[in-house]
Amino acid sequence: MADFTVPAGLDVRVIVAMDEERGIGKNNDVPWHIPKDWARLKELTMGHSLIMGRKTWDGIGKPLPGRTNIVVTRQSDFKAEGAIVVHSVEDGLTEAVKHDPVAYIFGGEHIFKDGLKYVDKIELTEVSGTHGADTFFPEFEHNFHEVSSEALDEGSHHIRFVDYERNA
Repeated sequence: MADFTVPAGLDVRVIVAMDEERGIGKNNDVPWHIPKDWARLKELTMGHSLIMGRKTWDGIGKPLPGRTNIVVTRQSDFKAEGAIVVHSVEDGLTEAVKHDPVAYIFGGEHIFKDGLKYVDKIELTEVSGTHGADTFFPEFEHNFHEVSSEALDEGSHHIRFVDYERNA
């Protein structure tokens, strides 16, 4: 959809955790368990729309409560109980604005690649180390700048919450 314009009033963001190789997933799951990251995800996304691909939906296995779950799939007959099914990121954004003024692009790899051009803010968790990921977050740094960060230790993981905004 080359002529697509983000619906007026919709604030489009990404929420993602990635390791030092840009890894975000392994075998359709998150390759680490970091409670502080999950708490941040819940706090930031509660009450908003989450736009995710079918594989991410399958990995979660159910709708995340307190949020509008929007699943993007090419499968015309796909059903996702408790979620809205659409067939493109653009359709997801069009649907999201009907429910809330904030929409999060939630993954996975292809949804991030397709949706990043519409995003104004990235809420990233950097996870130390490498974790054998098989899915990755696209490069974005040339279009965004860091606006805040907070470093934390969680068990054996060193993490950093970093917020980026799109360059003017």
